[in-house]
Amino acid sequence: MKKELLTTVPDYYLNVGLNHFSPSQDTKPLDYWYATYVMKDQEFRRKIKPNPNMNGGNAVQGDKQREITKQDGEVITIPGFGVGGYIFEHFTKQQAIESAIEYMQDYQRLYTDRDLEHFHEVIKRIPVSVTNLIKAFDSEKIFEQGEMTTETYVEYQHDDIEIVTIGRTDLATPKYIYEVKTKWFKKGKVKKDGTQGFTSASIPKQPDFAHLMQVALYWKATGIDTKIIYATGNKEDDWIIYDKENCEAMEHHKLQEYIDYARRTQLVRQNLLKLSDNPGDIAKYIQPDFSSFYYNNLNKEQMKEITDLWNI
Repeated sequence: MKKELLTTVPDYYLNVGLNHFSPSQDTKPLDYWYATYVMKDQEFRRKIKPNPNMNGGNAVQGDKQREITKQDGEVITIPGFGVGGYIFEHFTKQQAIESAIEYMQDYQRLYTDRDLEHFHEVIKRIPVSVTNLIKAFDSEKIFEQGEMTTETYVEYQHDDIEIVTIGRTDLATPKYIYEVKTKWFKKGKVKKDGTQGFTSASIPKQPDFAHLMQVALYWKATGIDTKIIYATGNKEDDWIIYDKENCEAMEHHKLQEYIDYARRTQLVRQNLLKLSDNPGDIAKYIQPDFSSFYYNNLNKEQMKEITDLWNI
């Protein structure tokens, strides 16, 4: 029997602007989560400059054609792009590559200096990354699996947690839910000629913790088996697919352990929110670690706003 979800959000959540958890929240350190999800709002999070790798991953993964409604009520059509265009819009591989690069180029305005060099390195690697991801999906005979959906919301509610957990699937078929991850690189030492060096990320030996948390939610909420696809832009045929057949961490009993971890995480955070009607009072119970890489994408002004939260 499918678990019935609660529909009423308690005031202690609403008072801080929260009405759901997510795997993304569950994997963030307590101090960063509290600062950016409780003390700050969605508008603050939207203004955090994304790492070029994240934009590159979005460009490669792509999407199908969509109609969206702007804030002024105007309905506009967003064309398909990237591998999403290949899967849903019958793009050729070359069209998928070109549309992914076009999508990525819209974000160039966000970057300067070394970050701009990083951005251009991502663009250089997009063709290989798209090629690898298409090969991965082709190996799954994705077009033979039945109706496909993307960006589908799934919901699950843990025992004793008074709001739901929400996730969005990358690609779902009647047989599997696929989580797509692209691996890029990080800035390394500056070369003798003054240009930025980069250290490429390799395919992981097993799925990353955060990605296992995502697919555990999809499996628990839907009962459908999950797979994680990793692809890089480093070289051709640099991709892998993890599932319960080749990865112990994705067996059902292991996914349940990630579900249990998420529940414990949420329970601690729920208990903290119950301590006081004033979110600022709770900061004294949380030790911040501003050296964490989670804070790396904040600019100086945003970082000051966060550190000021602990001026207690």
